[in-house]
Amino acid sequence: MATYNYRCTQCNKKFSISIPVACKPADRDLFCPVCHIAGTSKRIWDKFSFILKSKGFYKQIRAAQMNNVANTPEPKSVNYDELEPPIWDLVISDFRKHYFGDDKTVSGIQQLMSDRNLFGIAKHGIPLKAHNGRSFINDAVQESLDLIVYLRGIIQENNKYDETIQNLYEDTMCIFIRLYLYAKNLEEHG
Repeated sequence: MATYNYRCTQCNKKFSISIPVACKPADRDLFCPVCHIAGTSKRIWDKFSFILKSKGFYKQIRAAQMNNVANTPEPKSVNYDELEPPIWDLVISDFRKHYFGDDKTVSGIQQLMSDRNLFGIAKHGIPLKAHNGRSFINDAVQESLDLIVYLRGIIQENNKYDETIQNLYEDTMCIFIRLYLYAKNLEEHG
């Protein structure tokens, strides 16, 4: 493990992170724990030393790399272009175009989407829009991990094989892996 020291260029707060040497995040991916603004933290170069001890060092590095994207909290949303459409409006519109079924099911799903949108506005004070200072891909990675855990919890609670939930669990695991690989590719290649 190595400890990296950073200083925020906005509020001048100094903070440290401890991670395996091979997993040092790019400065643009870090955010200040005080102002929560991404990309304002710059590395402070101090003396350092490290010792590679364990036989499982490579496995520890890979595990930490897998956790890096999944455990990085996103900064709070910032003001955005007023002309940007709210993301929930786009999702509901896409749903209406692509999914058909009985009117009761469709209207019930649309109502759940609208309720979730209102919950987000009440919680954050603004509707969710693109270009708001957050990383949608990192949010998607984190939320997909949560969904994996919830689905596995359903499997555990049922104590019996349920093909539908098992398939959803496996599909979500695949979606997470694809999101994670996409995020890592963006991180490495821009």
